[in-house]
Amino acid sequence: MALIINSIIAILLIYYGWKYAFQSGLVVNHPFAPVVKCVCGKDLSFLLFSVMTSMVFLGPLSLVKYAIWICIMVFMSLRWVKKWDSVLTMYLVFIVWNLYTLTYSNYVFQGWMMILKFSIPILYFWMGYNAIEDSLDLGIFLKRTVIICVIYSFLIGGVSAKLISPLYGFLCFGTGGTFVAYASLADFYSILIGIPVMLYVITSDRKYLYAAGLLFLSSILESVRTGIGASILGLSMLFLVYKKGKAIPIVMLLLALSVGSVLLVQPVREKMFGKQAETVTISNMGQAKIETNGREYMWERIMNHCYKPDPTFGSGCGGALVG
Repeated sequence: MALIINSIIAILLIYYGWKYAFQSGLVVNHPFAPVVKCVCGKDLSFLLFSVMTSMVFLGPLSLVKYAIWICIMVFMSLRWVKKWDSVLTMYLVFIVWNLYTLTYSNYVFQGWMMILKFSIPILYFWMGYNAIEDSLDLGIFLKRTVIICVIYSFLIGGVSAKLISPLYGFLCFGTGGTFVAYASLADFYSILIGIPVMLYVITSDRKYLYAAGLLFLSSILESVRTGIGASILGLSMLFLVYKKGKAIPIVMLLLALSVGSVLLVQPVREKMFGKQAETVTISNMGQAKIETNGREYMWERIMNHCYKPDPTFGSGCGGALVG
């Protein structure tokens, strides 16, 4: 049954992905005049559709989605003509280096799989340059992204996990992994949480502040430490770039929010400090042992397998997957 469900959804994804990339654009509300409809360009349409379906994992067919999306964007790149900057160049150097490491890797197939994954960000980055042509495109992208994030919070986010658990369980597990949530969604939110915050700064519309709070709440309700930390770090960097020295009070407030989340939210506290959670206070927090949930063992294995034999060049791309 899970394979049938995910196969149907995969067919729909391929159909609409191809449609928005090459045939017709999405019809959306105008970001500055909601009663007006406008048609997005094909690059922007596919970018929005990608964000919209980013948490669709497709269970056993996940690699199919990766392959199809890469193929679509490669074909789309034939019409991309806009700027290529130093960031893309440095990332391309990273990919070329990984290609070189395949010459001495013992795990070439796994290495190629990693390089395919490494290629996705550079394709999205380049597509973003071509998709956003003016303030209208930017407004559409920012506002639709916020809507998508809020919808996800009620479907597979912390709100759903705690308040609508049957729906959460069905979408994430009952369908054989059609959606991926928890840490993956927390990472997704930590990257995008700056969008509603900046829209609030620009428009003074409190709904965007509530949206940002909802995204942060999702990570807290599911006790995702990396999501909480990355969200705080991302917002701090955003305000430091935007307001520079004037952002120090805001950054201190965000850090206090992070510490408060760890000390005052019991599930987060227990996940962070394990059995010693009850003895941890703000005064001894720096000396407390942080639970790594088995990561220390994996880190040691990877260091021994991939780094220590040859610290200069490593074991080659793909080695860590079988370390």
